[in-house]
Amino acid sequence: MNTNIPIKENKNNEDKKKILIVDDDPDICVTLRKIFEQNGFMADSFIEPLLALENFKAGLYDLLLLDIKMSQMGGFQLHQEMKK
Repeated sequence: MNTNIPIKENKNNEDKKKILIVDDDPDICVTLRKIFEQNGFMADSFIEPLLALENFKAGLYDLLLLDIKMSQMGGFQLHQEMKK
């Protein structure tokens, strides 16, 4: 069984889709970010939802992956604040 993840390369960062990952589990953030980056995406990750909200810029991300249950703010609430 091949466990290697193929790396897809894009010519420059402008062509890459950008993903925001917010999860209070650091291992999940690091793992997801590495997997996405190895497959040609750009990814930012935060373990603190309030910090993610402070750094969020509308229109910058193509996909948001938000943990539903986090201690400071849940994913649904974070999404509502990002939409404002």
